[in-house]
Amino acid sequence: MDTFQWIINYWEKLNDSTLLSSNDIRRNISYWARDEQLEYLRWKVDELSEEIGKIHKGYMNLTEKDANILTKKVFVYMSGLKKREKLLGGLTFSLRLMEYPDIVKGNGITPEMIAQARNYPLSEIVEVNSRGFAHCVNHFPDRHPSLYTKGGFAYCFSCGWQGDSIDITMKLFNLTFVEAVRKLLKGKNTKDA
Repeated sequence: MDTFQWIINYWEKLNDSTLLSSNDIRRNISYWARDEQLEYLRWKVDELSEEIGKIHKGYMNLTEKDANILTKKVFVYMSGLKKREKLLGGLTFSLRLMEYPDIVKGNGITPEMIAQARNYPLSEIVEVNSRGFAHCVNHFPDRHPSLYTKGGFAYCFSCGWQGDSIDITMKLFNLTFVEAVRKLLKGKNTKDA
């Protein structure tokens, strides 16, 4: 099968579902019971993470096949990677606000503070190589970097773990959600902390 046919087949698999915005999803589930909302958001975050991981694997497959840059860009565009990453960020943010409502309100952590912490550069938390890979924080020791980092999001091709700056900080330093947000807001290089 040639590369273009492979891209078209891959795109058709990913394009089976229509992507709503995170606001549309929140609006559609706002009438559900809180537990059902949480369960749905967790499921959707996991599903999106898997889709993004598959897109990254497809991109790596194209790289291994020495596909030209235009072919790779077409693949990324057709797969809706940017839309999926944006949706994942919005849903993760909503999920955090629902999972930690008392902690967020009681400790003076605002949604804006959480958003700022989520956008903290991953390269300042873990050592990222020139290809965007780091050693996974979920399974030690990771002999070969398997944690792909891009745009504040990380996905491990070995174990499937995914997360953002807050998740990685919580995992690396054994912190609670609020402690991780505060550490990231201090803005100091967390590798040295």
